[in-house]
Amino acid sequence: MNWTRRGFLATGLASAASPSLVVEIDAAPAKRGPSVGALTAGETDTLKAAADEIIPAGDGMPSASEMGGVDYVRKLVEHEPTISGDIRRSLTALQKGAREKFKKPFDQIDRQSRVELLANLEKSSPHVFAMLRDSIYESYYTQPRIWKLIGYEFYPTDHPGPHMEPFDEAVLSEIRKRPKFYREA
Repeated sequence: MNWTRRGFLATGLASAASPSLVVEIDAAPAKRGPSVGALTAGETDTLKAAADEIIPAGDGMPSASEMGGVDYVRKLVEHEPTISGDIRRSLTALQKGAREKFKKPFDQIDRQSRVELLANLEKSSPHVFAMLRDSIYESYYTQPRIWKLIGYEFYPTDHPGPHMEPFDEAVLSEIRKRPKFYREA
């Protein structure tokens, strides 16, 4: 999927109006593209384990799966053919690595081993790993509940937002004392 700034902002604004982007994705699957197939139970388990290693719970913050990250990425895989392949490849690589090295499914190995496999995926297939990581970040940081926890206040463009403090000219006083680093054209 090629995101434009306008498309990203439109999606972000839609998320502010609804509890989560998952609802927005559910509401308009035809607009998003044809279904490319649901994740299997094994892929979903791998996705949940990977998401919770990429964004674990801690310091009063919930994990990615606790915020609906698995459902969000699952919907992306089902309706976005351009990213479906990369996410599926990442899940397959993680599962294969876990079975080969630890003789267990990815979701059943210890956290340190999961992190090791995720790091190996990042080194061996940076684009594939980036698609998984970025999708999980997107699912997490577009949630209004997370915005509140990190102190972010969303101001829709159709409402007045916070007012800026008047500009303090004294801030530039040191810069104005310096010689010009450019020539007049």
